[in-house]
Amino acid sequence: MKNYLVISNNTIHLEWINEILTIQGNKCLTLRYDEKEKLANTENTFKPDFVIFDIFSSNFDEDCIRPFLDEENSVTVMLLTSKSNPFQKYYFKRYGIINFLYIENDVHSFTEALKGVKPRKRMKPWPKTVLLLTVREYEILRHIAGGKTSKEIAKQLQISKNTVDTHRNKMLQKLKLSNSTALVNYAIKSGLI
Repeated sequence: MKNYLVISNNTIHLEWINEILTIQGNKCLTLRYDEKEKLANTENTFKPDFVIFDIFSSNFDEDCIRPFLDEENSVTVMLLTSKSNPFQKYYFKRYGIINFLYIENDVHSFTEALKGVKPRKRMKPWPKTVLLLTVREYEILRHIAGGKTSKEIAKQLQISKNTVDTHRNKMLQKLKLSNSTALVNYAIKSGLI
């Protein structure tokens, strides 16, 4: 029997995963992202072997992952997401997360995925400067590397062109680069894209 902590703001996801894990004879604690106090106290009251974060859920907060990834913590982190989520590589590279569960899976596929979960291992980290990028900046960087203009990116992400330019400039400042070409080259060399 294993202990699972499942964090999501989607009630259907919470109930579905809880039922699957309970049927398999595991203990399962479910929390919502807005229950930050309960989440902080979880380590004292419930020792999970596995934590499943629903990154497909509203109010997903990347900061919730960090406490479970420190050196002393042996918990295995899994992310519940969509197969089409382009940020799986981001979470793999940034946090070394290698276990992804997909909302499109049926019960059998989901159960098999849980059986195949790999224990956490230390990955070669990205350069520290890359860790400064937000998910949105990473998303915009992928579009820039794809050759899109700020106007095209803005249209696709449904934000203003000025917002795209602001994100681009912040990335250039954070990474101490001078132009978009250097930004794309850095992203390719560091494995971001």
